[in-house]
Amino acid sequence: MFYRQPYFLSFNNLVFRTIPMKNIFIALLSGLSIHISSFTLSAQKLFSISGGANYGILDLENNVDQ
Repeated sequence: MFYRQPYFLSFNNLVFRTIPMKNIFIALLSGLSIHISSFTLSAQKLFSISGGANYGILDLENNVDQ
């Protein structure tokens, strides 16, 4: 268990030296914003297809009761 720890520490140092954290942070933020916008678009499509938010809420309550 203990003899593998220095290898992982050196591997992490190598990765953080070669790839700047700023670029990773920017990439994560952009990917997250794209994911959130696509999720809201799909939620709006689902609500418009099902006939409104009230129908969706009622359907969820019926599923919980079962």
